[in-house]
Amino acid sequence: MKRVIRRVCLFFISFVATLVFIVASATVVLGFFISGSDLIFPNVSVEGINLSGMTIIEANNRLVSLGYENNADSVSVTVNFPDGSSFSISGNDAGLSLCAEEAVLAAFQRSRDASFFGRINMYVTSLWVQTDINGVPVLDEEFVRGEVAVHTELFNTSLVKNASYSLNEDSITIIPGSVYAPADETSVFNLVTQTFYTALEEGTHLVVNYMPALTDPIIFDLNELYYIVHTEPVSAAWDSKTFAATECKPGVSFDMDIAMNQLANARMGEQIVIPLIFSNPEVTTEYLQEMLFRDELAARTTNVAGTAARLSNVKLAASFIDGLVLNPGDTFSFNETVPRRTAEIGFLMAGGFRDGELVDMVGGGICQVASTLYDNVLHSYLEVAQRRAHTLPITYLPLGHDASIYYGVLDLRFRNNTNYPIRIEIEFDGRNMTSRLIGTRTNNYVIRIESSSTAVPFETTYRENENIPYGQTEVFFTGRNGFIANTHRVISDAEGNQISRTHISRDVYRAQNRIVLIPPAGAQPAPAEETQ
Repeated sequence: MKRVIRRVCLFFISFVATLVFIVASATVVLGFFISGSDLIFPNVSVEGINLSGMTIIEANNRLVSLGYENNADSVSVTVNFPDGSSFSISGNDAGLSLCAEEAVLAAFQRSRDASFFGRINMYVTSLWVQTDINGVPVLDEEFVRGEVAVHTELFNTSLVKNASYSLNEDSITIIPGSVYAPADETSVFNLVTQTFYTALEEGTHLVVNYMPALTDPIIFDLNELYYIVHTEPVSAAWDSKTFAATECKPGVSFDMDIAMNQLANARMGEQIVIPLIFSNPEVTTEYLQEMLFRDELAARTTNVAGTAARLSNVKLAASFIDGLVLNPGDTFSFNETVPRRTAEIGFLMAGGFRDGELVDMVGGGICQVASTLYDNVLHSYLEVAQRRAHTLPITYLPLGHDASIYYGVLDLRFRNNTNYPIRIEIEFDGRNMTSRLIGTRTNNYVIRIESSSTAVPFETTYRENENIPYGQTEVFFTGRNGFIANTHRVISDAEGNQISRTHISRDVYRAQNRIVLIPPAGAQPAPAEETQ
């Protein structure tokens, strides 16, 4: 029995050894077969195209014939930048395709780089396991890099590193400044190529967003901009040098809340347009120009009596004043306007008051110009700075309306206390002189000058005269009463309702005593004539 068992064991061992030898031999033979074979493994395909058992040439021809290299026609990539700009590249323009030759080589080389026994294992596995090889895309890298470079540069150029603004006629354009760093060309290129590969796999058009790195946001200072832009309206004013109205200017500002809201919601690269708000000045140039010298504030006509020399003096003095413009705040001075009265400039000898008497003097009579002008002042309630009445009553104006002038001593001064310029006009019609103040009336008030006077009786004085016979008298001057005159200005509205009554002056005009000539003291009566 033992011998039988030994023989069975030897047989089994011999069988197993033979079987192992056969399998090993077959494996070695298969390995050498695989290594020397130029055929693609079984159940191997590329993009679903079965290439099993084909040579490289046969497989390449099969892929090409089935349009394997033409599947980029419907493929494209669009890249969006954060400023809203974008660019697109089609698969054909990019030279995108699947290379049949490289795909076949990939299929052929599958597992051939493994070890001897690894190749045998892979081959055996491929007999019942399906393997699909992804195609290797080809891209015209130079073209794609060129497109990427152009559009990346355009994006980087559009980036506003610093916030800025421009002031337009009716708005402000603000460019807030970028919060993005410049785009990286290499990163954009890699994004394009990766997206192309994905689009090729899906056979479609893909859109991808490129986002550069963020930087610290640049905050636009709207408060500073408001300080720069904001101006108050400027009203037109009287230009004392050009004698015309200045140009008015509107006020300018903008709504801060609206501007802040627009800035907060602005997209990158978006220009913000903020409308300007204009406010009109209180006084426009056109309005003021129409107002200037529009109204006759006061006028008075007086008759210039006396000699031709006196009339000449009055006309000469008036010529220095006629047409004079007083700007708001200016003070008129008669003695500064009319030069010192001398014969060299044309003044003549004529009657005038001096020390309470009527005497001939150079420039006599010019007080009538000052008095007529003062009457204008009374009726236009300008501010009187200096004025003195005559010592004796005059006849060409009511009491209290006159002004006495003596160079270096007595002057007529008044100030233009209105908001508009005033022009003095003096004209003659024969012996009638008319003085006017031309300016701008800002109300419809009526001015009335009231003068009341109290007589101061004259006295009689006696003056010895050797030509008066004993026992006789002669009236040399009949005498004239003096007066104390009080002048008031009464202002009423257009309906006659009194608004104010102001005391202007109290003037004292001296009386001129009655002069009676008498014989000298000790005069003797004339001797009686003898008769025969």
